[in-house]
Amino acid sequence: MPELESIYRSAPVGLGVLDEELRFLRVNDRLAEMNGVPAAEHIGRTVAEVLPHLDLKVLDLLRGVLATGEPLRDLEVRGETPAQPGVQRVWVEQIGPMRDPTGRINALSIVAEEVTARRQAEAALKRSEETLSLAMEAAGLAVWEWNLRTDRFKFGSNWEQIVGHPLQEDEWMQARWDALMHPDDQAGAKACMQAHVAGGAPVYECEFRLKHSDGRWVWVASRGRVVESDDQGRPLRMMGVGRDITEARQNADRLRERERDLRHWKERLQVALDAGRMGVWDWTPGSNTFWSAEVYKLLGLREEDSSPEAFHFLQMVHPEDRAALDAEVGRVLAKGGDYESEFRVVRADSQVRWLVSRGRVLHDESGAQSRLVGVNFDITDRKLVEKALQEADTRRTEFLAMLAHELRNPLAPIVNAVRLLEIGGDVADRRDAATQILRRQTSHLARLVDDLLEASRITQGRIELRIENVLLATCAFQAVEAARPQAREQHQTLTVDIPPTLDLVADPARLTQILANLVTNAVKYTPEGGQIEVSAHVEPDDWLSVIVQDDGPGIAEDLRPLIFELFTQDPRTLDRSRGGLGIGLALVKRLAELHGGHVRYESRTDGADGARFVVCLPRNGRRNELRGSVVTSTSVRVPPMSILVVDDNRDAAETLAALLRLDGHRVDVAYDGEQALVDVRSAHPKLVILDLGLPRLDGLDVARRVRQDQRSRDTILVAVSGYAQAADRVATTAAGFNGHLAKPVDLADLYRVVEEALAGERP
Repeated sequence: MPELESIYRSAPVGLGVLDEELRFLRVNDRLAEMNGVPAAEHIGRTVAEVLPHLDLKVLDLLRGVLATGEPLRDLEVRGETPAQPGVQRVWVEQIGPMRDPTGRINALSIVAEEVTARRQAEAALKRSEETLSLAMEAAGLAVWEWNLRTDRFKFGSNWEQIVGHPLQEDEWMQARWDALMHPDDQAGAKACMQAHVAGGAPVYECEFRLKHSDGRWVWVASRGRVVESDDQGRPLRMMGVGRDITEARQNADRLRERERDLRHWKERLQVALDAGRMGVWDWTPGSNTFWSAEVYKLLGLREEDSSPEAFHFLQMVHPEDRAALDAEVGRVLAKGGDYESEFRVVRADSQVRWLVSRGRVLHDESGAQSRLVGVNFDITDRKLVEKALQEADTRRTEFLAMLAHELRNPLAPIVNAVRLLEIGGDVADRRDAATQILRRQTSHLARLVDDLLEASRITQGRIELRIENVLLATCAFQAVEAARPQAREQHQTLTVDIPPTLDLVADPARLTQILANLVTNAVKYTPEGGQIEVSAHVEPDDWLSVIVQDDGPGIAEDLRPLIFELFTQDPRTLDRSRGGLGIGLALVKRLAELHGGHVRYESRTDGADGARFVVCLPRNGRRNELRGSVVTSTSVRVPPMSILVVDDNRDAAETLAALLRLDGHRVDVAYDGEQALVDVRSAHPKLVILDLGLPRLDGLDVARRVRQDQRSRDTILVAVSGYAQAADRVATTAAGFNGHLAKPVDLADLYRVVEEALAGERP
């Protein structure tokens, strides 16, 4: 039929018939086109002849259909066509058997469809999927899909690697997914999801923890979006990816921890730099320079007004120190390593400050030196202390030299006097002369020791004032009388111009000591025939100014700031026998301050040469009772009595005992505490003169045991010691002593204590 033939020839699929020899009996235009050979050239030719590059296995399959009658479905045939040699083409064919009226298979029918483009597309898609899968696997990404209608999740294979659970679609409903999520993260994840589903966020993005099959928590970052909605815009399906970010979170935590540690170290370093007033700098020669804020402060510069330049810094270095600094910097730049230098800078405010600079040369990757970094800090205070220590050491050395000189001066005549007594002691004139020498020189030694003790008490703050109402003139005349013998030797004039009624509340002994030191100094430094004047007047606000001035050479300008410090000496006096120990003015200053006043040195107001010291003291609310005149001493004597002298210094004990025997007393001597107790209990002396620092049993313990013995309750106990401060006297009073005297013992003071004790015994 013509119609069927037309349809056969124009069919969109390839159609053909093969005989038993696999020769083409019929072929339509589409099959001829697919084979790349005209239709007429197919007829009578075998498949192998038309398609010489066809896989031979295909021919075997065709013969199998002829033999078995079993059709071939979707047979994929690959090969080249004569029209396109070298181009691999793909067909999908349906091969069926054809039978004659007897039922015998005598032909094959072919229905062919070329799928070359489709297979190429499928291969490309597969390659893309494989590439995507590899990329996602490399990135740790796992695909998920959520069907909102069924509330089921579908997961890619990578999810099992993340959480360790098999994730089949039919098992993972929303509730089970929530159970896998950390409780603390569920609310946040749901909020993120709802924000996207409701249209409030363009994408769903959230981080949460999931329970791994091994029990640990895995951090997951999930991101997705709605990919399908219904006609009303309601979301039906979401897709997205998730990835394991546990390591990233741990790294982020470690990074934050390191940043926190770094910040803390920076803060600690900054505190240390601030506490040490250290400035950090970084200098690349010929290039950039960095200064920290403290460098600007050290130089007295403002950061906003200055730029960190090496030459600017070097310009501020003191001219006397610049060469040494340049040499040190040049050395370290040439040889590498560390450097340190101390130098002065002249700050922007003209202050001169000492800095120390410590730095190190740093090298680049090639080994070439590239930078010099370091710190600067202010050492001005240290330099001042060092200078003060050096000056103090110098004064101490001078003091020791002067002390040796001062001690040798009285020791020499003492030794001579002893020899004089040994040689001619039976001659009255020689004996009297030697005695006078010994009295004067031992008195001088005692004054030296007293001065040293006073200096020690001042530095330890152990001086206590005994305040009373006192006439200033009384103290002034006592001070002048103490210095008058020396002034008389030098033919000097001593005058006192103080109103006899001028008074104040003060410690009379210490006030006398203040004036005596000033007057004695004036006598020492005033040349022969000079004049020393002591005067006083009332200042406003009820203060007194006491002035001691002389017409001597005065005090050198460079020495004036130091004259009130211990052991300060004028070098011009170190070779003089009357130079002193450099203690007097320090005593004056401290004693004046203890009274609430002060002392100063000034040039004479009349322009003449000489020194002028002014002591300013508050009068402190004077009393109106009768005031005494100049104090006169009276001789005190006690009747002869039995006395025990106890001292571990045998010479001191024996000489004191000898003096007491000359006054008619019966005297025994003991040299330690235990022997003293034995002698007291056996001889019952009326008076025991007891040294405190005794071997075997100290003086305080001896006194306590004596007082415990009823037979010795009337014994008079007098303590003698090199320590005689208020605290020492409290201790001896508590132990039962009647009095406390400082060494060396003055007999008048001793007899005064005994007289007071005897007076207390009288009815």
